[in-house]
Amino acid sequence: MMNWLWICITLMEWVAMVLIVRALGNENNHIEPRKTVVYFLANLAYYAVFWYFSLPQAFAVIGYVLLHGYICWCYQERALKSFAMCIIGLIILGVLELLLSQGLYFVIPSDMPRGVLEVISSALLVGICALLKWAKLNRLMRVFERWDVSYIIVAILSLMIFAPLVL
Repeated sequence: MMNWLWICITLMEWVAMVLIVRALGNENNHIEPRKTVVYFLANLAYYAVFWYFSLPQAFAVIGYVLLHGYICWCYQERALKSFAMCIIGLIILGVLELLLSQGLYFVIPSDMPRGVLEVISSALLVGICALLKWAKLNRLMRVFERWDVSYIIVAILSLMIFAPLVL
């Protein structure tokens, strides 16, 4: 059964992902609250069905499809560029989450109650992702407009995410 702590951490990760996508997107685009709420509700419904029916792990790919659909819907980009935004965003999110959690393990004592460290890490993740807007990550996406070879790089990087789920 899902507990509230897990739901809180997952929602914070979704918010962080939306903030990363905003940082990767065009400077003129902003987060549209209605579209983001629809994305969150679709994700929530999907994961509730996923856990309730105990679907196989291969169905976890649908969460990434929802993210890709959200990016296409909000930013009106070509499918390939929005897929690149999705993959790069997931990689940035994973790296930031790893660095934050491992850094906190060295700073915070290990006798804390279970889940508190994860909540602190997720809250810091949201804060850092909110600051990424000023890091000019959208310049990274300009690389994908210049070179077609860069799409091959995204395809290879996406194998790191999707291959374990499919296998």
